[in-house]
Amino acid sequence: MKFKSLFVAVGLLFSVTALPSALAVEKPTVESFTASKLDVDIADPDLTIDFEVVVSHPKGLENTSTLLILTNTGATTISTPLIRTDSPINFTNTKVTFKGKITLPRSLTPGVYTYSIDGVRNNIDSGTRFPTGIVPGPVVRNLKSAESGILVRSNGFLNLDYETINGPAFGSQSGISYLNAAKYTTVTAPIWKVGEIFNPADYFEVAVPGVELSITTSTPRICTTDGKTMKLISEGDCQYKVTTAKTKDFIEKTRFYRQR
Repeated sequence: MKFKSLFVAVGLLFSVTALPSALAVEKPTVESFTASKLDVDIADPDLTIDFEVVVSHPKGLENTSTLLILTNTGATTISTPLIRTDSPINFTNTKVTFKGKITLPRSLTPGVYTYSIDGVRNNIDSGTRFPTGIVPGPVVRNLKSAESGILVRSNGFLNLDYETINGPAFGSQSGISYLNAAKYTTVTAPIWKVGEIFNPADYFEVAVPGVELSITTSTPRICTTDGKTMKLISEGDCQYKVTTAKTKDFIEKTRFYRQR
């Protein structure tokens, strides 16, 4: 019985001492990562954006600040420190808030500016330092190629250069990937005979929400359009273009074709 009691006591001691060690090697948890403005225009009177990050760890955090980086797909990068807000600082606090702000320059090129922090670390007094690594800003919208980050516009326009048209679902483009594969990989190719009505929506897929297809022709004696569909009225070369017009988010995209 003495051996059994000793075994139980050792087991309990192991359980008690193992738990803090396991907690110490956990990465800190980012509870929230917010920006006060997610859609701005360089003509706005106030271009200051406040950022806040809330991070937790059961053994506390050692950082007094972290660096926020705002960048676009080009060479533009803006950074600012986010400062720990507890005062006086208590490194054993299990939840810590970091705050800072950036005033955007009016010379910024319109587009999407993603933001991230360079990370934080748990309190070294816990025995093991374990950093989060770079923490990207969260997904905040469903706009294609702009799911996260700050939208910076110029006179209302974002000017995203994104391929808004998939297709056509015949010829050399018939094997590409479509959002609605069931429709565009099974469609029958047009016959291109006199009298046929060609509807671009049957063969060209709109790849983003909020844009519409239009069709125009430069050979009205061969094919005519009403902007929505095209009719073949005579034999010859039909030259046409399929377009998604410029919107507040995307630039215009046009594709040119010739059909005999």
